[in-house]
Amino acid sequence: MADPRPVVRLLAVCESVLTDPAEVGRISLIGLLPWMQPTGNPPYPYLRPVFSLFAQLSECRRDGDVWAEIRESETDAVLHRTRTTRLTFRNEPLAVHNFRFRFKDCTFPRPGVYLVQLWYDNEILGQQPLLLR
Repeated sequence: MADPRPVVRLLAVCESVLTDPAEVGRISLIGLLPWMQPTGNPPYPYLRPVFSLFAQLSECRRDGDVWAEIRESETDAVLHRTRTTRLTFRNEPLAVHNFRFRFKDCTFPRPGVYLVQLWYDNEILGQQPLLLR
């Protein structure tokens, strides 16, 4: 029987992720982003210089490749993808692992719903919708 996939405990799209050097494991998510409202004339295509996806995983029993991507929900087209990172885990299913994926210079072609997805070994572990108005 194959090892189960990691379990997503938390998945959040935010402006930035800060770690506290004085307290190991303390993390602050700044500016949660359930939606974005571009400004400008015209507002689209909209260029977002930077934002992050924060993921907290548990039950990580085996090594795997992980990345994040943004898809347009209507067309399923991949607009952006982070680089793939090989994660190495010991078989400690109760351990909690935190990850940040940073998106830079993302262009959104039109208003609508976009899906920010977390991938692990070619399977979606979780996703968050992101509404652009």
